[in-house]
Amino acid sequence: MSISRHIKCDFLEWEFKCPKLWQELEESTSPDVRFCNGCKSNVYFSNNNAQLIKWANEGKCTAFEYDNGSEKGILTGSLNVHMTTENEKKVWHS
Repeated sequence: MSISRHIKCDFLEWEFKCPKLWQELEESTSPDVRFCNGCKSNVYFSNNNAQLIKWANEGKCTAFEYDNGSEKGILTGSLNVHMTTENEKKVWHS
């Protein structure tokens, strides 16, 4: 699945897809971090592949923009990274 113009997630799999919207999360002192009162965790907004992979590898909840052509928005949840050498090259050199 291709997400937004910045993030490609062919190598990602949802561990948990959160039903909460980014806009519903409690704002923090950082514009890229919000707090979820449901699971009592910080959610980190990912602006690019490297950030998304970092948060996923650290087991943190993340949020990112997607645009699949027919709909767009911000997805939130925790992800598992399943990378191959070829995927790694695409991500780090994009």
